[in-house]
Amino acid sequence: MLEKQIISEKSLTAVQELINFLKQNVRRRDVFHAAGHDVRVQQIANELERGGTGLRNLLDQGWVIESAAALQYFLIRLRKPLIPPHIQALALDENPGVSPEVVAQDILGLLRQDVAGRHATLVISVLDLLHCILKHSPSDELTGCNIPITMLPIFFNMQSEHILHWRRVAMVFVELIRLAPSYLNFPVDDELDDGMGMLENFDNNEQERINQAMLQQRLLEVNVVLRRYLIRPGYRGDSLGLEIFRPLQRQRQRPRRSVTY
Repeated sequence: MLEKQIISEKSLTAVQELINFLKQNVRRRDVFHAAGHDVRVQQIANELERGGTGLRNLLDQGWVIESAAALQYFLIRLRKPLIPPHIQALALDENPGVSPEVVAQDILGLLRQDVAGRHATLVISVLDLLHCILKHSPSDELTGCNIPITMLPIFFNMQSEHILHWRRVAMVFVELIRLAPSYLNFPVDDELDDGMGMLENFDNNEQERINQAMLQQRLLEVNVVLRRYLIRPGYRGDSLGLEIFRPLQRQRQRPRRSVTY
């Protein structure tokens, strides 16, 4: 019996369409911030799940942060982990004396070796998006490093035993994003087709370096609340208003008792 794929062909096509949409809006500061329109997030996630034709209509309406939240929600609910557990272990296990860059190189090598088919295409597509956002996101202390932190729980299933070295896992993740194009052989867009063009006299490599430095500083300064949220049972996200979307649970209404006088 053939092993069931992590994602259907129609669903993968829908995810790639949504990722292209997000890349066109990569300069927005609120991409991957918590979305306020929960109904739209759920609708977009449903379209990703079934690969429905209604996705294009939702994207044309400009639901950018809702699309990002729906993508995170969809990835969390995949049939299998986005990154196979034996590959995650390279980052989650203690590696004394091994730099985050080397660990990331080993992870990318195993991804290239052990992940194939639609699963590989999905991983590459998501890493392509993260690389694009990390490279082009605003290089300031408030927004320059949010994306890797919010996506970390999707790539690595962090448990209580990992709490002491979660910063190292996060830095491995940043290196994973940075090195992904060269190891997984996907092209990097030098210019986004969004009508804005690249900023004049701006060095993209320098901005990427700044973003990484800011993330490192943010990881050193972040408080214990974030660490609790990273491992909180039944919840994935962080404490900075950038949490992964969770659909609201409908409360059952108790039948009213009839009162007779």
